[in-house]
Amino acid sequence: MPSKQELCELLAGIPRPPPNSTGFTTYLRNVLMRGVRYRPPAVVRTPSRRRRATAQRGLVLGRRLDTAFRNFAETGIAGSLTGIVSSVLRRRGITVASTQPVVHDAVLRVKTAIDGVGVYTAGTVWVIELKNTQHTLSEHRSLYDLPCPGNEYLCNGLRNTERVRHALQVGFGVHGLRKVYSGTIRGLVVVNCPDGAVGYSVDCAEYASPRHFPRASHIVGLQSGGTWDPLNAKLRRLVVGLGFPPAS
Repeated sequence: MPSKQELCELLAGIPRPPPNSTGFTTYLRNVLMRGVRYRPPAVVRTPSRRRRATAQRGLVLGRRLDTAFRNFAETGIAGSLTGIVSSVLRRRGITVASTQPVVHDAVLRVKTAIDGVGVYTAGTVWVIELKNTQHTLSEHRSLYDLPCPGNEYLCNGLRNTERVRHALQVGFGVHGLRKVYSGTIRGLVVVNCPDGAVGYSVDCAEYASPRHFPRASHIVGLQSGGTWDPLNAKLRRLVVGLGFPPAS
């Protein structure tokens, strides 16, 4: 089991991704979501101008939190922006060893910068994904498992919800880290809200599985043809999720 120092040395030796590798968020949008723009399942619709301003503010706050989280990892001192987040990690016995190490899949040519890699007191390595939202904890929980309107399923058959997309991002980080570390790796999503933070453990046996990360060339589009298998429940679900009636 690695110490914090040993884990940092391991992460420093990760090979660089191949040239022209795609970032995971771009892969998620263009491949897993088939290029369909994400629309949040908001219960109450807000004017487009207000939505744009809210989104811009969210990006600024997210960048500030990322910077503060890096400082926390380096110093161990939690500031005003990371105090609640650090308490989530502390309750789980996780010490952050590094932030933003880049892992990749050379076959997919996809890379991701992991928000944080930590070590548990018993030696387990944790991949941490940090998310920031302007929704309150109550609003966040009510929206987290609702699918994207008009694009309810990802191309891998999983529901297109925030929880699933966050879990896949952690899963890809775990998948990439497994290429250089053979020990136990677990995943955690920490969602920071204005009135608190909440942590979600990720089922890495499920979400870090390579079967959920298809190559772009393997995606079957609407014009690609192919044989219809009426017994393929996943394919039927995908068709319905795209807005088409299930074929018989």
